[in-house]
Amino acid sequence: MVVLAIVATSTPHAQDSTTDQVSAPPAPRLAPTAHPPLPSNPSQYWLVPDLASPRPATSRATATAVANFVKAVNLIGDRDYAAALPLIDGAAIATTPLGAYGYYYSGVALNALQRLADADAAFAAADALRPEGALSELVLLRIADLSLARNDARRAVDTLQRLNADKANAPEQVNLMVARAAERAGDRETALQTYRHLYYDYPTSQEAADAQTGIERLETPDLIPGDRFKKELARAERLFAAKRWAQARAAFDVLSRVAQGDDADLVGLRVAECDYYLDRFRAARDGVQKYLKGNPREAEARFFYLTAIRGLGDQSTYLELARKFVAEYPDSPWSEETLNNLASHYIIGDDDDAADLAFRELSRRFPKSRYTERASWKIGWRAYRMGNFREAAETFEGAAANFPRSDYRPSWLYWSGRSRDQMNEGDVAMARYRVTIAITPTPITGGSRRRFSVNATNRPLSRRFRRHRSASCSRRFRQNR
Repeated sequence: MVVLAIVATSTPHAQDSTTDQVSAPPAPRLAPTAHPPLPSNPSQYWLVPDLASPRPATSRATATAVANFVKAVNLIGDRDYAAALPLIDGAAIATTPLGAYGYYYSGVALNALQRLADADAAFAAADALRPEGALSELVLLRIADLSLARNDARRAVDTLQRLNADKANAPEQVNLMVARAAERAGDRETALQTYRHLYYDYPTSQEAADAQTGIERLETPDLIPGDRFKKELARAERLFAAKRWAQARAAFDVLSRVAQGDDADLVGLRVAECDYYLDRFRAARDGVQKYLKGNPREAEARFFYLTAIRGLGDQSTYLELARKFVAEYPDSPWSEETLNNLASHYIIGDDDDAADLAFRELSRRFPKSRYTERASWKIGWRAYRMGNFREAAETFEGAAANFPRSDYRPSWLYWSGRSRDQMNEGDVAMARYRVTIAITPTPITGGSRRRFSVNATNRPLSRRFRRHRSASCSRRFRQNR
């Protein structure tokens, strides 16, 4: 098998523990990840009043009204609106923090009972109290919905425009509601503008299809925007970034008929890339060929060309092209992807030596890459298995310092401690165990006592595994004291 010609890292392999202790540089100082201090008042954790703090005095009538309101909310949750309505006394709890909620739930029950005028009055009373947070949005949506039910589309539009639709809890649904209300009110311009906003800015939403239908229904040739191509291209790029390959390909395919210049190159390349992600490797290979030389996106095209060849099963050609690509584009982000793919290719083929070289090159060229965490784990764990404890410790510790919030960090620290133990560096090992214990959940007592082993999948470790690792650290910490 052809092996990637890669320069290994300069970290020397360990020879014996005595020599390591004499010549090795001092171990880096590692500490638990710093977090903001926790509040001293427990009530600030849960955003509820502290039981120890004084409460405002309430009358027995108000307390009874609040208790009845709680029962009513539960009944509404069970859809027993007729039984819930008599229990809600909005006036009695109007002076409490539940005042707006009383009117709101009263309106919900009245609406469900088809008493639309009374429900509208209840929602208006809740809105008059100027509620904050989610309730302020819910009240306006209910008022707009009731207005549409009572054939007052203009009022619905005016109510919805008081909301910032893009900051709502469900912006796609609110925008669609605005567009439909405006269309019913005869406000064609607002409706068409909102439909376009939903279609182009929320292309991955379910409501985008409804928006497309609305645009086709309202748009005439004289209303087609001059920047339509630009908007369609941005929408296709959003779909591509969201990995909606089939939808993105359809969007780019339409644009390919009218695109010119650099836009034509981008659209053509995107169509081929979508083919690759849709496992149409032959079409992807043929589609990127005209961009392989003299094109500003040559590196991207060559990456997908060689990966498409791998998908077609021509492994020897793939390896040759990958080596050449990394050599010619050493700093390109596509080289980062290529090296990671190469390492995975070698792992699947059980060529651990070649995979190790690929991981080392990836770590050396791209020390802050999103793939470097995995590469550091692979390099360090292989060094540990080979008995190169110095290299394993330094690899794990360097990764723990560079990626302080990584899911791999507890494993890095634990196995660096084990490596230091193997080199008879007890003080440093204890420091690593202390940090591992500090950042690992409390171990389960009375659980399984089976032998501790490394995660063979090399993925972020499960909660149970982290707890067992913490227990192992605690035992080793006590043994070294």
